[in-house]
Amino acid sequence: MPCMDVRPYCLWTRFTASTRDSRTFLLPYVENGTIILIGATTENPYFEVNGALISRSLLFELKPLNAEDIKSYFSVQYQIRKRA
Repeated sequence: MPCMDVRPYCLWTRFTASTRDSRTFLLPYVENGTIILIGATTENPYFEVNGALISRSLLFELKPLNAEDIKSYFSVQYQIRKRA
């Protein structure tokens, strides 16, 4: 039986709105793999988050979809359902 990853995930919205101390508190747990932190923010994390936490992170920038992207998505979904 394959080993499953059972570490807890911590989803923290408005991550940069919290205090620097509360964000830094998580650093040892992120470092040793006790938790997997998912922080969401509208701010630039390079200016707002502890450098040590940034260096142990994967950062993703999500951009809004334009109308053509949305139209394409629904078109593909329609075709998939039509074949089923």
